[in-house]
Amino acid sequence: KYFPVSRSFDWYHGHSWAHGLFETYDGKDQESSSEDTMAAYAVKMWGMVSGDANMAAR
Repeated sequence: KYFPVSRSFDWYHGHSWAHGLFETYDGKDQESSSEDTMAAYAVKMWGMVSGDANMAAR
């Protein structure tokens, strides 16, 4: 409800950028793809546990 579905996710590259979608002076930064994946999984699991179908569907 409060956050956009894809937030800083780059659909072309298939992951989120640490600095968002806008380019920085030294280029974009993708610090940890495993952290990104686990965060998305944790949000989905929290949606299932808390009974929030919208969050679980993201």
